[in-house]
Amino acid sequence: MEGTLPGLVVALLTLVVAFMLFLVLRLAAVVSAQEYLRSPAALPVGSLLPEFSGQRLSNGERLSGEFLRGQASVLLFLSPECGDCRLRVAELSELYEAIVRSGVRLWVISARSRKRMAAFLHDSPLLAHVLLVKASVRHALNPRNAAPFYIFADDEGRVLASHFIGDEDWQSFVAQIRESGEAPDLA
Repeated sequence: MEGTLPGLVVALLTLVVAFMLFLVLRLAAVVSAQEYLRSPAALPVGSLLPEFSGQRLSNGERLSGEFLRGQASVLLFLSPECGDCRLRVAELSELYEAIVRSGVRLWVISARSRKRMAAFLHDSPLLAHVLLVKASVRHALNPRNAAPFYIFADDEGRVLASHFIGDEDWQSFVAQIRESGEAPDLA
């Protein structure tokens, strides 16, 4: 009987420690979710894009946010882990030529590795427009790290719209591109 009591105490203490660890992890998840929900869903319309820099995936060229000045831009946030992003890559590839001819500068902003983005966009014309940035830069531009996500910016770098690809503003953009007669119908 004497040998079983210490074993029961150790087993009980092990259960208590495991339960406490479970509670701490759950609390951390709740706090993280609350922080996520407190962060803005997108940059405010009319605000200037934050200053940032990155490196072109295609040639390693370093660019600062200044390169966006002087021309309307669409910044895309796509992720290899996102199923909807894979579908959007096909749509964007079909619209690509018309977007470029329209005078809109196109960038895919990514904090992912070169290898992962190259594999993700390997057959897409979007690959030439990938700008690799630090995770903190991606977070400054896209606070909730949403994907597939976009930001439309004017020639001064002011946010015109931003949200998930497929929303009303995005559909309006696609309709304008289609109406220009330079893109195929993506019905």
